Amino acid sequence: MELRETFRAPFLQMAWQRHSRITELVDRGEVAELRSAASELHCLSGEASMLAYEDVAEVARVAEKAARESDHGRLVGLVADLRAAIQAVENGG
Repeated sequence: MELRETFRAPFLQMAWQRHSRITELVDRGEVAELRSAASELHCLSGEASMLAYEDVAEVARVAEKAARESDHGRLVGLVADLRAAIQAVENGG
């Protein structure tokens, strides 16, 4: 079994937990919550990069930037894109 496959299930569990927290923080829309969301996105991007889940990593990086810029409108769409990218990993992509 490839090393990446060994970590797929733990990554997905963590990614969904982070996505849930990010969604809650973004839904609140306050500056402090967006900073917290940026931190979660930064961690998720790094974790995805280590396992070469590049679509997740890239969306998380772009979303982190939007969160740091308090671009709430853009961030909402990126959180939906992040969900799709995590779902693709779950589906074997």
